[in-house]
Amino acid sequence: MNMQDVKRELFQIRKAWSTYHNTLHYLRSRFVLSRSILRYSHVLEKSETAARLSMHVMLGHPHVIMALWSLGSYYAVARDIGRLFIHSDGTLTDNDRKLLVRFFPHATVIDPTQVLARYRDAFDRFPRLKAFRLAHRNNFFLTKLIDPWIVSERDIRLIFDIDVLWYKNSDIISHVLEEDHPHSFMMTGIQKEQGSHAWINTVYFKDGSSLPPAYTVYNGGIMLYHKDNMPEERLSDYVERVDMTRPESQHWIEQSGYASVMQDLQVLPPEAYTIKGKVGDAVTARHYTGPRRVEFYTEGLPKAREILWNTT
Repeated sequence: MNMQDVKRELFQIRKAWSTYHNTLHYLRSRFVLSRSILRYSHVLEKSETAARLSMHVMLGHPHVIMALWSLGSYYAVARDIGRLFIHSDGTLTDNDRKLLVRFFPHATVIDPTQVLARYRDAFDRFPRLKAFRLAHRNNFFLTKLIDPWIVSERDIRLIFDIDVLWYKNSDIISHVLEEDHPHSFMMTGIQKEQGSHAWINTVYFKDGSSLPPAYTVYNGGIMLYHKDNMPEERLSDYVERVDMTRPESQHWIEQSGYASVMQDLQVLPPEAYTIKGKVGDAVTARHYTGPRRVEFYTEGLPKAREILWNTT
């Protein structure tokens, strides 16, 4: 754990004390309950049931245990299982990879330093995307935007963050897989909260303009699209317009890109795919974003553990 990780953890501990008033519960869940998944005696992965679907998560070394819970919760409740791609940020250790293979033996783990060589033929078919990816190879948010589009041969792509926990099957994913011309979907709920950066979820373009406000309400915790709804020309035009000298653009290029590039985009119902709401019978999944990360451990993990242990 480096100094930045220590600072993040201290921030969450202070928040558990000052905002949630459950410091001991948080500490037990964060450092004891979370690691109980390492004693899980079964493979978390399940056999593929959806030949049209690929599933994508991005993670690094500090987030491996969180990813086990996130992916494990999806496999435990979902009827639609596609091919799993795990996109590394370059920090996964050999032990991390062994752990991921133990629980997800058929997953494809992709290192960012190898993706351009490993999928050379696919990148060569789209020279504009390849050039931009090469020019910004160290931007992990860009990886989340471009790499799933390149590496997947499936026509339906599901991308979700590892701070998402799933509580029941997603009927929307099932409906998308059944349709010939499905809509695209993203979460919503991004708001400029007190104390947040003024540029939240905003990218700036080389002509000085910024992302239209209509696109800034989307959240990238869960994204679902058919490949035809994300045409290469629209994606290439978008990334080439972005002013990557701006830190805002570097940070939000992925979330803003999905929102503005995907066609036929609809919002996932916020009562079922929630960010701020407590988990009840109506909730399919919850995205425990940074301001609510404490609840990933205090609310989410006890529920996810019950789901996982009851599905063996």
